[in-house]
Amino acid sequence: PLLVEAFGIEVNAKNLSRPEDGARFEPLIGNPGDGQSPHCAIVDEYHEHESDALYTTMITGMGARRQPIMWAITTAGYN
Repeated sequence: PLLVEAFGIEVNAKNLSRPEDGARFEPLIGNPGDGQSPHCAIVDEYHEHESDALYTTMITGMGARRQPIMWAITTAGYN
């Protein structure tokens, strides 16, 4: 609650947003279309993904960012 107030964050049903600068933190499920331009992307349970489409879309979309960051989190798997 203190950080929400201090940084002007709005807690919504589908995302966290900061109206002051248009920033938002939201989940992307499935295969997002082109046009994404994330500063930070976290891909969870990467071994469960049927393809690398989400990962590739996020990496490609980060191309215009000065300091993008990408985390792929997974446990042991076969994909």
